[in-house]
Amino acid sequence: MNKIKNELRLHNDHRLWNSELSLFQDELKSFEKRLEELVIHNSDLKVRKSIESFQNQFFINKNVISELKNDIQKHEINISKLLSGHNKELNSNNLEYHELISGKIEMQKQVFADLKKEFYAFLTKVV
Repeated sequence: MNKIKNELRLHNDHRLWNSELSLFQDELKSFEKRLEELVIHNSDLKVRKSIESFQNQFFINKNVISELKNDIQKHEINISKLLSGHNKELNSNNLEYHELISGKIEMQKQVFADLKKEFYAFLTKVV
């Protein structure tokens, strides 16, 4: 019974994380479109430097999100292979790796929340 709970918990975490990361990706697309509009309508050098900085931060965040999604997918595959094989128990390495991904996800949530707050503050100033 405990094994099934662990499997379900891990799988549910993966689904939740993927959903959250997909939401971040969608928001980044929206932010990038907003920056494109600002570039067209604003020639101030200081504003353009800020726009470039945000573009760089968005690029970095998209890469981090992509890496996290890849890590989640690999972990899901490893767990599936493990459970379909002879050894049907999750070992401590799998659970530790899951916790490592969890920590990375939480860190990305905070980084993204800070970036979003900073971006909205920037928009308030320039619009």
